[in-house]
Amino acid sequence: MNTNVKDPNAWHGGDLEGIRQKLPYLKELGITDIWLSPTFYAAEENFFGHAAFHGYWTYDLSKIDPHFGTERDLIALAQDAQKYGISMILDFVVNHVGYGSPLVEEKPDWFHPALTIEDWNDPRQLVERQVHGLPDLDQDNPEVYQYLMNSAQKWLDIPNISGLRLDAVKHVGIDFWNKFNQTLQKKHPNIMLLGEYFDGDPKKVDDIQRQGSFTHLFDFPLAFALRDVYCDNKSLANLASTISNDRLYTSPNQMVTFIDNHDMPRFISLCKGNLSSMQNALKVLLSWRGIPSVYYGTEIPLAGAKEPDNRADMVFDNQAFYTFIRDALKLRDEHPVLASGKTNVLYYEKDFAVFYRNSEDADENALIVLSQSKKSKSYTLPPGKWLSNEDHTHREGEIDVAPKSVSIFFKKGRQPLDDAPVSLSFDIPDDGLTYAVTGSIAELGNWNPEKAPRSKGGSISIDVPKYSVVLYKLVKVRDSQYQWSKKANSEVFVDKSKSIKAEF
Repeated sequence: MNTNVKDPNAWHGGDLEGIRQKLPYLKELGITDIWLSPTFYAAEENFFGHAAFHGYWTYDLSKIDPHFGTERDLIALAQDAQKYGISMILDFVVNHVGYGSPLVEEKPDWFHPALTIEDWNDPRQLVERQVHGLPDLDQDNPEVYQYLMNSAQKWLDIPNISGLRLDAVKHVGIDFWNKFNQTLQKKHPNIMLLGEYFDGDPKKVDDIQRQGSFTHLFDFPLAFALRDVYCDNKSLANLASTISNDRLYTSPNQMVTFIDNHDMPRFISLCKGNLSSMQNALKVLLSWRGIPSVYYGTEIPLAGAKEPDNRADMVFDNQAFYTFIRDALKLRDEHPVLASGKTNVLYYEKDFAVFYRNSEDADENALIVLSQSKKSKSYTLPPGKWLSNEDHTHREGEIDVAPKSVSIFFKKGRQPLDDAPVSLSFDIPDDGLTYAVTGSIAELGNWNPEKAPRSKGGSISIDVPKYSVVLYKLVKVRDSQYQWSKKANSEVFVDKSKSIKAEF
């Protein structure tokens, strides 16, 4: 086994016993669940210059890879984690096996034909062809289904293994997911079945969660928005419009939120080392609805823009964000309104936004004030006694908001906002051409001009929930051909009925 720690393409990573020894560290940080990358038996040799330490090139889902330990080690970890109030979630790969897996020769009828995906927009190719040449399992084969089910049940029968992170949801048929997940939920009613559906469209994400019977999905739309705002310095409208689309989710509080993971550049690398921007993004993440997920090393923070650098060895020195994350999670525990409930955009301008949170589970409201301005801003708080765990200059309800900051305020007593729909009207150019108005909401086709309202002159009116932010763009329509405006996306804060002059 190649274990040269100086070679980024060699075998890396710790083991189950090492994680067991770090349980006090995780407990102190505020962690309640540990999601382990795949620990199952995988290839020892390198393929295409890379080792399989990440775990996604599995050979046998029913066995623990000896690099990580034994079944006894996994059971011991689960038992000790339970003593710390920490549950275990295992990463489970059902789409494929690793390069060179003996199963390919032993069970050739278990696999789809060895064809590579050529059209990544073809849903059939996504399911029936190989991702980067990995042998693709045919889950419709009863033997394959039973192998996957038996393996999953084996690990879920271990006390304190409370769920599975299900890899590559997009590359497995939805009927399989529905059957597989429902079967597991019948035996394990409180199980967490966390799907990785890599997509930025909240409507698609919600459809997959419902149709596939997942209990939770990762919130990629939010992750993309946080990266846009805090690393790429894009308008806060990207974040505000994303949270305005929470209405598309059946269960927004069940979304697992994050800023980075093992398939993405590390946040600090994407932000070019800007610790302040990363801290602001973390503060938003840890005060947002849903279930926050913290990738190992975020508390340091570890850097790494590409594979395998974004999966580098853990270090425990220079923990820039450990205390910050710990304190933010404590605040979250003390104020349930941060973890659940409805979020509205109470106030918005391009570099400044105020989000209003209320929840049926909490007898309080919260304001999350975001500033991306380079200068201090003044903001008048809504009526009532608003408190913060941070120091702010108050002048009869008016506060000074520091540049490039995130502030949180609380007020006792639940008070929902009236966010009933109001009219949003777009005045269309009167030049004899047909235009579609497409944008970030379902009423504008979710950026699909084929589904967007259109008109030749005149106006287009839609109803939009009050206290939301909408991104939009004009598209010329000629004989079913679409010409997009070259202008940047336009944005509108819907705090009342409005009429807007749409320009191409």
